[in-house]
Amino acid sequence: MTLGIYTDNHFPYFLHSCRYNPAVDFLIFTDNNDTNLEVPANVKVIPYSIDQFKADAAKALGFAVAVESGYKLCDFKPAYGYIYSDMIRDYDFWGYCDIEFLLSEVDFLPLTAQCTSSANLIQTAELYNW
Repeated sequence: MTLGIYTDNHFPYFLHSCRYNPAVDFLIFTDNNDTNLEVPANVKVIPYSIDQFKADAAKALGFAVAVESGYKLCDFKPAYGYIYSDMIRDYDFWGYCDIEFLLSEVDFLPLTAQCTSSANLIQTAELYNW
């Protein structure tokens, strides 16, 4: 999710890297009205405001959400699956990333029924030494 913060120079490159992952749908929630972007077919830009986020998050999580800017949305990333459950219900998997990433092929992961039948969370953090 990005709310009004994709005015930096990285975003067009992020979009370009999304194009090379046609098996993955990207949902970008934003209050940025920039219509001069070249958006790939697998990217859906959804007009969205901080107030809408606060209302949706409060409804899904059961408590008032005090977020005043897009910067603090990162605190809610683990809850996006609950907050946007209606939007992701038809997907087998969901995830999130930051828009300053340049993606290679992300559908190479062996996310088969066998490896996911007993998993609620699949992450790669253990592969890296931070």
